[in-house]
Amino acid sequence: MLLGVPFDATTMGRSGSRHAPTAVRTALAGLLSYHAGFDSDLRQGGTLADAGDVDALQTDVEETWRRISEATTALMSTVDAPLIVLGGDNSLTFPVLRGALAARTGRLGVVHFDAHFDVRASHHGEPASGVPFRRALEDLDGRISGRNMTQIGIAGWENTKAAADYVAQQGIRVYSAREVQTTPMDTLVEEAVSRAVDGTDGVWISIDIDAVDGAFAPGTNCPTVGGLTSHQLLELVWRLSQVPQVIGLDLSEVSPPLDRDGLTVQLAAATILTFLAGQAKARTTT
Repeated sequence: MLLGVPFDATTMGRSGSRHAPTAVRTALAGLLSYHAGFDSDLRQGGTLADAGDVDALQTDVEETWRRISEATTALMSTVDAPLIVLGGDNSLTFPVLRGALAARTGRLGVVHFDAHFDVRASHHGEPASGVPFRRALEDLDGRISGRNMTQIGIAGWENTKAAADYVAQQGIRVYSAREVQTTPMDTLVEEAVSRAVDGTDGVWISIDIDAVDGAFAPGTNCPTVGGLTSHQLLELVWRLSQVPQVIGLDLSEVSPPLDRDGLTVQLAAATILTFLAGQAKARTTT
C-alpha cells in the first residue's frame, strides 16, 4: 500500500519535496516489472495499491502530522500489507511511526538511512525535518528505543558532536557512510536486523534519500558528499525488505525541482520496487 505525503513546510533549507509523490508515481508508471539481478518479476505477486495522498496543510505542521498519523493507523489497521509512505520532508517519519504504533501493540525496531542524525530538539523552537528521531525516542512512551535502532549512511561534516553524543547515549548503532564502505554488507545487515527485532513486534525502514551521494541523488534538500552509492542503498533495501518482521517503509526528501535528469526520482522509484521485490521473495520462501 502506497501513501503520499506532499508536505515540505518543515524543510530546513531547500524545499520542493512536496512534489515528490506525484513525480515518483509517474516514474513508477514508466518502469518495467523485471529485475535481472534479483531475478524478480513483480507481475508475480508484486502489486502496489495506491491510497492517494494525505491532505497536507503547508501552513499547519501539527495538524498535518495528526493527519499523517491518522492515515497511517487506518491503513495499517485494515490492510494486511506493508505500508510505503512517500514524502515529503523527513519530518513525516515521526507521525508515521506514531500512527504505526497506534495500529499495533508492543515496540518497533527501526533501520534509518540518512546523512543526518535527525535528533534535533527543534529548529528555533519549531518542529522541523531534523527532529523526527528525537521525537520518536522521547515522545512515544518508550516504544521506540535506541537499542533497537540502527542509522546507516551518516555523513561527514554535516552533523554536530552534540547530536552524535545524544545518539550514543540512546544506544543507537551508527554506521557512518565511511564505515559502510569498509563493512561487509552481510555483517551490516545481520547487526541491523538483530537489533531491530530484539524484543519488538515489527521493524520499520526509514530512508532519507540524502543518505545517497549527491552524484546519484542530486535532487534533495542537502546533497551529500561521500554518501552511499545507489547500488548500496538498493542492495540494502533488497536484503532488509525480506525480513519477515518488516511492516513498512518511508522515503523522504526527494525534491523534483532540484533534480538533475530525473536521477533522484528514478532512484526513489527503484527503491520502492526493490522493497516490493524483497517482500515478494520473502513470501515465496516462507
